[in-house]
Amino acid sequence: MAEGGVSEDLHLVTKGCYQSPYTYTSTGDNDSEVEVDLSDLILERRYQGPVEKEPVEKPQTNRPIQNAAVRQEEKNDEKLRREVDLANAYETALSEAGFGWFQWKLSSIIGLALAADAVEVYSMGYVIPSAEKDLCLDDMQKGWLGGMVFLGMLIGAILWGNLADVMGRRNTLICCLVVNAAFAFGSSFVQTFGIFVLCRLGAGIGIGGSIPISCSYYGELVPKEGRGRRLSWLQSFYLFGNLFAAAMGLAIIPETNFTLEETKEEQFHRWRIFVMVCSVPCVLSVVFLTFMPESPRYLLHIGKWQRAVDILTNIYKANHKGLGEEGFKRNCTEIYKFSSQVKPAESLRGTCLQNVCNKFCEIFETFMCIFQAPFVWITTGLIICWFTTAFGVYGLTLWFPEYIKRLEIERYYQRTETISNDVITNISVTGELVNTHYVNITFVNATFEDAILRNVNFNRTEFVNVLFKDTLASGTYFFDCDFYNTTFNHTNLYSNKFIDSSFDHLTQFTDTVQGCQLDFSFAYNPSVVYREILVATLGGIPGVIVSALLMERLGAKIIFVASMIMSSISVFFIWLVDDEVSAVVMLGIVQLFGQAEWNSLDVMSVVFYPTDKRTSAFGFLTALARVGAVLGNVAFGRFLSVSKAIPILIVAGLFLFGGGMSVKLPNTRGIILM
Repeated sequence: MAEGGVSEDLHLVTKGCYQSPYTYTSTGDNDSEVEVDLSDLILERRYQGPVEKEPVEKPQTNRPIQNAAVRQEEKNDEKLRREVDLANAYETALSEAGFGWFQWKLSSIIGLALAADAVEVYSMGYVIPSAEKDLCLDDMQKGWLGGMVFLGMLIGAILWGNLADVMGRRNTLICCLVVNAAFAFGSSFVQTFGIFVLCRLGAGIGIGGSIPISCSYYGELVPKEGRGRRLSWLQSFYLFGNLFAAAMGLAIIPETNFTLEETKEEQFHRWRIFVMVCSVPCVLSVVFLTFMPESPRYLLHIGKWQRAVDILTNIYKANHKGLGEEGFKRNCTEIYKFSSQVKPAESLRGTCLQNVCNKFCEIFETFMCIFQAPFVWITTGLIICWFTTAFGVYGLTLWFPEYIKRLEIERYYQRTETISNDVITNISVTGELVNTHYVNITFVNATFEDAILRNVNFNRTEFVNVLFKDTLASGTYFFDCDFYNTTFNHTNLYSNKFIDSSFDHLTQFTDTVQGCQLDFSFAYNPSVVYREILVATLGGIPGVIVSALLMERLGAKIIFVASMIMSSISVFFIWLVDDEVSAVVMLGIVQLFGQAEWNSLDVMSVVFYPTDKRTSAFGFLTALARVGAVLGNVAFGRFLSVSKAIPILIVAGLFLFGGGMSVKLPNTRGIILM
């Protein structure tokens, strides 16, 4: 024992019972008393001089801290155990309530909210070609208009996602949809670009909370058995929203966006009517949501156990008509038992300002928790997955329509008729004159009356005694032309149409049409492009079906990894895209794998986070997806005319990187909602 050193002896002194100055009795291994002689140790210390005090104070000081840490760890473990017990009790009760009429009704209502998100994203593509004339939008303004929608969605996703974790799922979802409907509907009446942009920003902020709250709300009301599959089926409504926007755009907005002045009022109304119609899914979702209950899982989190059990009982009654509810209520005793052991979220007490400050602090703390253990690695992995998917899918979704548009424009100009080196006299032009190029021509005593000139260019041409009356032009320019005794009456041929041209003193402009002086080309028909996009969008339907059927069998992670790998391989087939048909096929393939990726991300984002952090994390992730979408659009827009190799390498690399990072994430099979 003496060989153990001074520290060991002092430890024995501390633990034992004092007997005499030279002996010490300690409790041994088998509760037997062992007598230790300390005389040798004392004699040794006498010859060494005064014995310095051992630094026993420091361990004594740290011991309460260590004990407190151990107690706190045990307390946290106990809290986690109780929360797991409560989560299991809730999942058991929800499974017994079953999947039936209530969930079918809820999925239709939530689906309308998801459809509203899709409509908000894709409707601007149909509005801009018509609204650009009504609001006189140049290319920069059109870019701002499209970007404001995504900016609003980014803000809304974070804002509403965090609010839903402290204010409830249903009420927050209703609020964000009301904001979207109000701004979207109001934007159809505005007359200036600035107010229109603000309205679209507000509409984007409103609809930004649709996806994170809808998926979380629905996931908390669906039994664990088949939750991933049914969340995947729910995403089919997003496709429905895309198809709805395309169908309404083709039905309401005319194929030609250029009309005579007497029909401008009709054109003025058509795109605005389309905007109003696009708000229908959002309005219907708000109306029906008022009849739906709050998420019982959220109610358990805030301590409203009786109300949560009542909602679960109503779900049971809706799904099991004719069966008594007494047995189900008795089976809910586990919820009462474990709810009483879990401390609910604290209610607000104090002044209105204090409550607002406390609520803001609570929202901020909840948001920051997703970047702390044990969620930091899950959040990091999902950030990469959401961003890379959005960058690639949205980037390709932009690239192919723009490529189709360019092919359409090239084919249009290949059909240009060129007339040169001739003198044309006593001609009267009425109706449409389209895609014609006059070079070194002389017009004498000619009349252009009640005419529409589309992409008609005059180069080194003379006009002698010519009348332009009630004529509208688009894509029409006069290069190095000379005008003698020519009259322009009630036309939209502004000064910017005449480049290096000269006029004699008898040439005059009278009653020039007032309005936007920007020129809008009609080298392609937007309706044709949108119709091809509509067909390609149908490629997402197989992606929804396959991912939904395999979600429970394989898990969301496996489906996501496989889809990202297949997407990275498929982008190399861009080399084969050389006409509209191949572009539509490739866009359909992108939609197929992209839909499977979105479904997997939605499922993982719902089940990986507990109730008090679910929509905060989901909202943040969808906000990053909006950033990825904007960057993807910008990047592919820059590389569109440079080389096919650049988008291929960028997207293939991002898809592989995102798929590789997702391997570190846990799978979703069998996970309960905490």
